[in-house]
Amino acid sequence: SLLAAQVDDRVSAVVPLSGSLAWREAVRSEAAWEHGLLAQSHLTLASPEWEILNREILDRIQTHAPPATKVFMINGSNDEFFPLTAHKKTLQALASHGGSPHNRTSIIGNYDHGCYRQLPPAEAQQVGLRARLQAEGGQRAWFRHYLAADPLYPSIPKAPQVFTFKRGGKTVFAAVVDKGSGLDLHEVRLWWSSDRSYHYDNLLMTKKSATRYEKETTITPDAATIYFVDAQYQTREQPTPHSFSVSSEPVMVTRCRRRTLLLLRWPRRCCCPSSTGFT
Repeated sequence: SLLAAQVDDRVSAVVPLSGSLAWREAVRSEAAWEHGLLAQSHLTLASPEWEILNREILDRIQTHAPPATKVFMINGSNDEFFPLTAHKKTLQALASHGGSPHNRTSIIGNYDHGCYRQLPPAEAQQVGLRARLQAEGGQRAWFRHYLAADPLYPSIPKAPQVFTFKRGGKTVFAAVVDKGSGLDLHEVRLWWSSDRSYHYDNLLMTKKSATRYEKETTITPDAATIYFVDAQYQTREQPTPHSFSVSSEPVMVTRCRRRTLLLLRWPRRCCCPSSTGFT
């Protein structure tokens, strides 16, 4: 969808699922899965084919995406091919080169590129349900709002703004959340990883005002910490409302330039790329 938005100015709204640009960022880890795929093709990062792919297509899209195209990037927090470093860099590149201010992201906690199915059944079911809500719900909300003017989706809320501060020796995570228009704000949840994006825990945040939520924790953010806030919304459709979520950009506590190398820990679980999909 990002490629289509680059070459066809008729594309007004896209929802990339489990994908990003910034492939140079994605392969900064020596254990990134792309290295194995390149090796199977008898290529390396020094091969001219890899350089041409990035320079002529992927890098160019990051800096020349049509400003009018509205992008809703939906990705798993643990994606093996498109890690949050590449995800965030893509969002920032689109924004810094005239991308639509309406761009949004939704990060699915503990979802990867399909390998979650090999988790214990109960945990795999939870991840799958969360992926369906955010992927299917996100597509429904985005396209019905921007392409169909559906009155059930009168607005797409702004991304949560996240910050931290100390209170009595504990770390407080705070978020300013957009209530949206014509929607119900169902919950606001903090997601964080203390092991460089290998696994994420989550906590429901407490409402402090109409738009401010907080969670006091014993977490001490360090160079291994990544966190984001996800706000879940529901339509006012009865008897069964539909849900979707909007996430903040992931925050990575960077203390050295090697941070992105440390972020990627593969293999998380063994799987085949063909298992990709929100099912």
